[in-house]
Amino acid sequence: MGQTRINLKHLLEDIRDGYPFPEEETIITELVANALDSGASAAWFEPHPDGKTLVVRDDGKGMARGSLKGYHDIASSTKIRGKGIGFAGIGAKLSLLICEAVTTESRCGRSHHATRWHLESPLRAPWHYVEPRGLVPEGTNGTAISFHLASAHSKLLESPWLEEVLRRHFEPLLHPRFVEAIYSRLYRRPFSFIVACQSLEGGSEQFPPERSRFFPIHLGARRTLAGFGWVGVSPVPLPEEKRGLGAATYGKVIKRGWEWLGIRPANPDRITGMIEIPGWAALLTTHKADFLKDSASLKQYYRYRKAILKMLEPALGELGEWEATQESSPKRAYPSQKEIEQVVAGLVGDFPELRPLLDTRRRAIPGGGEGEEARPGMSPEGSGKKDGEEKPPAVAVEPEKPEEAVEPGTEAEGSPKKPAGLRITFDLRPDRSEMGWLSGTTVCVNQAHPAYRRAAQSRSESYHIAVTVAWVLSQYVEREKSLSEFLNRFLEGWGREG
Repeated sequence: MGQTRINLKHLLEDIRDGYPFPEEETIITELVANALDSGASAAWFEPHPDGKTLVVRDDGKGMARGSLKGYHDIASSTKIRGKGIGFAGIGAKLSLLICEAVTTESRCGRSHHATRWHLESPLRAPWHYVEPRGLVPEGTNGTAISFHLASAHSKLLESPWLEEVLRRHFEPLLHPRFVEAIYSRLYRRPFSFIVACQSLEGGSEQFPPERSRFFPIHLGARRTLAGFGWVGVSPVPLPEEKRGLGAATYGKVIKRGWEWLGIRPANPDRITGMIEIPGWAALLTTHKADFLKDSASLKQYYRYRKAILKMLEPALGELGEWEATQESSPKRAYPSQKEIEQVVAGLVGDFPELRPLLDTRRRAIPGGGEGEEARPGMSPEGSGKKDGEEKPPAVAVEPEKPEEAVEPGTEAEGSPKKPAGLRITFDLRPDRSEMGWLSGTTVCVNQAHPAYRRAAQSRSESYHIAVTVAWVLSQYVEREKSLSEFLNRFLEGWGREG
């Protein structure tokens, strides 16, 4: 009889490689995310460079003996898609790749246990119970993990680096414009970061009122509060890691830049900001570092994105950083637009991630909700509001209703379905190097691009438009699929339609 053997080292390396940043950052962000999921109000980071040890502690609900035992199963996790912002225990598990040993101590009610484990070989990661050291204070719940690092030069031992990572990955929990909104609506109480016995302060507002905007984000015709946004404009170019808008949920930053929004303002290197949407938590992949790419999830994602753009574009306009895209020219664009919609419709079977660009808009079913308002208890431990206390407006955590999704700005209730397919517009943007870009469900063709000008001179604009649309859409094709195959099939289909 044979026996299945798992190469634990390769499994951990595969999980590590699924994250878009180095393993040290992954370890820290996952530790904090799991602390937040467990209802903690603080996370302590105590680096000891001389002893090559980092101790990380939280005051969450902790783990009972059974949970602590299961926590050592590298091949499993209690996390599922659409729940929480952390991938349970993965921070400690990934640390086995760079640690000589990992000690975990946890209190949960009367349960108080500690374990020590290490990666002995690619196939074995033994662990055993040890005597607790009292890292979690008596009378409290929580978990403390001691990382015994293999290298004295690990970034995990550097306090400034720890602070920088925490600020970058959990900016909404520290930003002064988000603190009140998030803490009063998502978590029971403010969350604190303590690094080397020093509290990580939220920092002061870096942009004066005339150079920044803070705005709510509403979803659907009922204008259900779905989140908050903030944008600021710097007089000088910003560092690369600060440019663009961050996409965050429950205080954890998932993405940053302009690509995920499908727009590019006049001076993208001088604009920064953050969008916090609690409902995005339901659209996260299992490792919580990206959004799901299936058709239903993408449809919800585009709904939120359209609601964001509805508020963001006017805010950028007030700051002098946005010019309304030129309207499409029906006489010039319609024949290509109709043909291209038919081409994309023929491809969605093999590329379902493009389906949200062609789906029809529908009004909400009478009596049906656009989305639930968040009840006290949106966080794992509830809102903490007592009966009789005045509650602030809740933020909606949008349930997944892909077939009854209502797009902001659609017709009145009871009106017939209206196509919400791909639109084509033109814009003259010499400041942009791209042939085109996607804004919502609209492909904007850049008339200032040299290739467009040459196509216009040779009266081959239709072909240029088709190539531009194919190039723009190829950026939204799932990573594991062949881009060359998509481009070839798109242009083949367009040629047949013509």
